[in-house]
Amino acid sequence: MHTEMYDDPDPADDAAEAADTGNPAEADTPAEPGDDPGGQVFDASAIVAGLTVFELLALQDAAETRLQASAETALALSDDNALLDVLETRETTSRRREIFNSVLYTEVSDRRVYDLAGHHTTYQLYACGLRLGGGEAQRRRIVAESTAPL
Repeated sequence: MHTEMYDDPDPADDAAEAADTGNPAEADTPAEPGDDPGGQVFDASAIVAGLTVFELLALQDAAETRLQASAETALALSDDNALLDVLETRETTSRRREIFNSVLYTEVSDRRVYDLAGHHTTYQLYACGLRLGGGEAQRRRIVAESTAPL
């Protein structure tokens, strides 16, 4: 499987090289979901299949770091249809992240893990312990309560 597109540690290098050659098609533009320049379909599910929650979160953190590093260049080089696809994909992943966060909040609350962290409530753990602030801690609580099974 061709992995050069996925293994490049510095996306800024790609953009700089493309600028040097004058060919914007070689820049680090976002691929369509499932596209692989080698002709094979990129299957993210197969890559993450055997990973633990901790490994998945580490992978997610690395992916977010990569997205932040390449966002401005990659998005600027995208056509409008590709940009719309990126937006829709990003919002889908955001909704899935919110579901996980809701389940996590409920589990922390049910098991009183906030006591272990030295706080009196889940809200206090999120607002003060994790330094999310009162507004975000309140939002997390409301989302968790609205999605928790009855």
